[in-house]
Amino acid sequence: MKVSYKEALEKLSQISNMCEDVVAKPLLSSLGFVLSEDLFCIRNLPPYSNSALDGYAVKYEDRGKKVKIKEEVLFAGVVTKETLKDGECFKIMTGAKIPDGADTIVRFENTKEENGYILIPENIKQGDAFRVKGEECKIGNLLIKKGIKINASHIALLSSQGINDVNVYKKAKVLVLSTGNELKEPCEKANEDELYNTNAYSIISLLKTFDIEADYGGIVKDNIEDIAKTFENAKSYDVILSSGGVSAGEADFTKEALKINGFSPFFTSINLKPGKPTIAGLMGKTLIISLPGNPLAAFLNTYTLAIPAIKVINKESSPFHTSIEAKNAKEFKVNSGRTNIVLGFYENGKFSVTDNGKISSGMVEPLLRSNAIAVLDENVEKIEESEDIGIFIFPFI
Repeated sequence: MKVSYKEALEKLSQISNMCEDVVAKPLLSSLGFVLSEDLFCIRNLPPYSNSALDGYAVKYEDRGKKVKIKEEVLFAGVVTKETLKDGECFKIMTGAKIPDGADTIVRFENTKEENGYILIPENIKQGDAFRVKGEECKIGNLLIKKGIKINASHIALLSSQGINDVNVYKKAKVLVLSTGNELKEPCEKANEDELYNTNAYSIISLLKTFDIEADYGGIVKDNIEDIAKTFENAKSYDVILSSGGVSAGEADFTKEALKINGFSPFFTSINLKPGKPTIAGLMGKTLIISLPGNPLAAFLNTYTLAIPAIKVINKESSPFHTSIEAKNAKEFKVNSGRTNIVLGFYENGKFSVTDNGKISSGMVEPLLRSNAIAVLDENVEKIEESEDIGIFIFPFI
């Protein structure tokens, strides 16, 4: 069952009913998880009116006058019960609560202290450096919407509210494994007829870049029994990403092994270069995405297809990569009739195709010289110099 790239992405985006479980996470452990509920302001931010800088708390109506400095210095954490009277001011430090009666802060550098008095400048602005209670957020206001993936700025805001635990969706349990008799682990010695298991390491690292943790299932030998047993034993996972064994070759046993386990395919190939031999579907409740064995194809299909699919399962509100527009630096051609993923480098608003697009799906090194991709529709044959082109920038370069 061959589908277009867009159809593949659409089918993988329709699995949002997986991983519905909600767990409470301590705030510092919630990074990268998705909120399962709207969060509202429970404490005014700031909780009291305070000074934005070191200076004097004054009444705006006293501008142009000499006013007496109260003996008390207001530091952050110090609260006075006194109300500011006409002809007076308080010396106040950054973050200190502004006393009743004051409505403006005069900066130290804008006046001069003489014999316990200061002259309030005529040209001060009313409310200058006055942080008003609740000006950032008032009790009852929406803080963070359900479906947002928590980042460091969210944690900063939530901690300011005294929120110590948040309810989030459980993340998908992901397993990554490789198939192939020719594969060796990087810790093993490989001869000239063997290959190192690049795919599992690159895929797991790429997933981690997007806050997706994955277990490593090792290398599975090229025979139907071993592969079928491996999939059977991994049914507790929400997602299994395998690589290798999915093309039309005689030793490509993954398709048959999946059939043995009751696999129901969404598609069995994609009209895409690189990455045509990619399979996806459900094995019971487990999403299976079987990627090509060629390292570049496996890497790019993980980025373009598997990661958005897992983000959908994890309930992220924006699961798809965001494109930007760039100017194409130099004309290049592709074979139309299929979607083409083209590696390139983005800099100063321009996209330059890596190695003029002459890259094999079995390569790895071109990734180090690329920081973006262009995904070109099936009808595209050529991109002209200076033509606008939509690209996706890698977050790890």
